[in-house]
Amino acid sequence: MRQNRGSMEHFLDSISVVGATDLEDGTMDVCAEVEARYDSPARELTVTLDSFLRPPDASKHKQRLHAPWLPERRIVREVVQPGAASDLARDIARSWRKKIIEVIPSRSFH
Repeated sequence: MRQNRGSMEHFLDSISVVGATDLEDGTMDVCAEVEARYDSPARELTVTLDSFLRPPDASKHKQRLHAPWLPERRIVREVVQPGAASDLARDIARSWRKKIIEVIPSRSFH
């Protein structure tokens, strides 16, 4: 998805279910969230990374829980040429999802 917001170009906005874990209240989806934007004049890629748990029931997807073993939200900024920004954003997203998968205490799938 690409959207222009002034000089910011929106490359990626996704929430991926990367696994599942069992809690006292039942099974929860483990999610990786990635939002990437590119500032053309500054040639800067900004990628916001987050992780959370949510119920698998789609009607409850607005609920977000944090577990102590999940990585904290972070922002990555890289100076990159316009032609390489999209690939770099995807690489950062792939690495983030892998990092979250590696910390899931009880993996059901990935």
